[in-house]
Amino acid sequence: RDYVRRLEARGRAAVEAATRRAAAAARIQALARGSTTRRRVVEACDELDRTLERRLVALWNDRGASLMERAATWRRLFGSRGSDGEVRAVLRIARARAYYLALANADHRPAAADVVAAERNFVYQRLKAGLVAHRDQHYAAFGLTGGKRRKRRLAAALFASVDVAAPSAAVLAAAL
Repeated sequence: RDYVRRLEARGRAAVEAATRRAAAAARIQALARGSTTRRRVVEACDELDRTLERRLVALWNDRGASLMERAATWRRLFGSRGSDGEVRAVLRIARARAYYLALANADHRPAAADVVAAERNFVYQRLKAGLVAHRDQHYAAFGLTGGKRRKRRLAAALFASVDVAAPSAAVLAAAL
């Protein structure tokens, strides 16, 4: 009798251990699937971000949006990146897309080129007067290492492409 009870107890223990292992394996698989799904969502959001950035800078250049408007919009739409959750990233993309569609459907402003030229000149004058903090860091962000006319080239490069949009927003914030 004792022997039979011990065998039954061993059998129950073996079944319980197998059940625990199966449950642990299912939990590990669920965690891996969740992690993979979150990574794919973040990658898709990053790709959408880059696409919207390119389109937005091209539209700004086409429509002649003022540099101050570009800098404020860039910081508002794309400045809070980093360890966003998936929901925040999706909301950020939705805001950027709504702004892009509104700007694309707005009437063209022909005098805006004069405004952009005046703003570039303003930034140049601030650089020339030494009123922009951390000038060398701004030059480095634009790849302007030495040489003449760096101030002019920096002012001309503001929001010229998506690659320099974030540094452009920083330069404009420092120039004010």
